[in-house]
Amino acid sequence: HDLQSKPHQQLADIVKYKLISDRKIINYGQFSTHTPCTECDVEDLLPVKALLDAFIAAFGSKLCGKVPVEASLPMGSRVIARLESWLKKENISLRKGGDFNHFTLAQAYVNKKANKNTLPSGTLKSFEAIFEKVNSLLL
Repeated sequence: HDLQSKPHQQLADIVKYKLISDRKIINYGQFSTHTPCTECDVEDLLPVKALLDAFIAAFGSKLCGKVPVEASLPMGSRVIARLESWLKKENISLRKGGDFNHFTLAQAYVNKKANKNTLPSGTLKSFEAIFEKVNSLLL
């Protein structure tokens, strides 16, 4: 699950009612190759430049000629939150509430031919580690 500074209420309830052991809950921050993060989404395991390229491919026609680059994003550990802050700063509205459709970004990322040959080795290792951990928890 996404790692946030406070636990998700639904996850806390699942553990509280003993539907799952807290030892079997993992978060993306455990697999980040970046500096330890207090908040982390699955997107934060991917290279920022590749995500920005996908963001531009997905939403470029609605960005009013502005192009986000990593240096123009506000500081923070979560790239999605940084992009949403950038949109607000640039006064660009892609959707009510100032956010954007994350599935559209994911589709654009995959459509840019993202595969094991185009991912940096650290990124690929992070995803391999996630699946290895999930498999070990299922045994």
